[in-house]
Amino acid sequence: MSSASLKYGTQVSTPSSPPGHTSNRHNDDRVAVRARKIEFDISNSPLHWIPGDPIASHGTSIFNFLLPVGERWFCAVYERALPFVNDEKVREDMLGFIGQEATHAQTHDHVLHYWFDQHGIEYAKSFVALTEWAEKKIYPLFDKLTGNTLLWVLKPQICVIAIVEHLTAYYGDFVLNCSAWDRQDVDPVIADLYRWHGAEEIEHRFVAYDVAEYFGVKRYQKNAVAILVAIIYEPILLFAMRALVKHDPTLPKMGYVRLIREWRAAGRRGTLPPFGTMLRQLPHLLSKSYSPAHVGNTAQAVAYLAQSPAAGAFAA
Repeated sequence: MSSASLKYGTQVSTPSSPPGHTSNRHNDDRVAVRARKIEFDISNSPLHWIPGDPIASHGTSIFNFLLPVGERWFCAVYERALPFVNDEKVREDMLGFIGQEATHAQTHDHVLHYWFDQHGIEYAKSFVALTEWAEKKIYPLFDKLTGNTLLWVLKPQICVIAIVEHLTAYYGDFVLNCSAWDRQDVDPVIADLYRWHGAEEIEHRFVAYDVAEYFGVKRYQKNAVAILVAIIYEPILLFAMRALVKHDPTLPKMGYVRLIREWRAAGRRGTLPPFGTMLRQLPHLLSKSYSPAHVGNTAQAVAYLAQSPAAGAFAA
């Protein structure tokens, strides 16, 4: 499966005026953000791709359910926000972000459609049908809005994206530094899938923060969303993990209490982020001095992308 870079810029008109804010860009390790051509052959990758650790395998594989719909939403919001952007650098970063997120969505959607079906996880089909139905109902509503009404609807979503992008950057940093995966001889293709994605999350982690600033999202609004997202994020992951475990015929039934115990055990082994990690991110998110630079290392991410089997194969 290959996914090409998607070009959105030709579809968006040049804005006549910005929403009244200028970006406050940090002196840090930003790099140009661009989509990459990638290819993963997952046909021989096992369902329990972390040997002897099915819970950690599923605890990461659930992102194939959550990421495509979430990242298509990111793209939908930013595409509609672009006409309000008059800062060329912010606009350029948004286009690069859209390209990367669209490629992420395509790639994980391929896993969702084919890899789970290959392993007899029928639940994936019903989940795909539900999300596709929801998108067909919701996204056309955006296109009925214009001007200040559209901007009013977009700004809260831009705020949410900025907070969620902190969490995805944290997870990207985790997978890039997860020595436990290497010790357990994980499937190299699946590991590369998540590390490629995680590296790009580190690479573009400043974009959503800058976009929220450009659109005038206030600190108290970010803080309110950060608290809400931190509270609901891991319960959502837990629900998705339980659904996947339930539909895995090789595993016994597990309630939430046992699943939390298993998650905590995987956290101690280092194959999953420790349970409760997202709540522990709150002090960083709520700090007056918060910057996306506080999580991840751009040089490490770029170095990984240069040698990734999937991304490096298409590098110039």
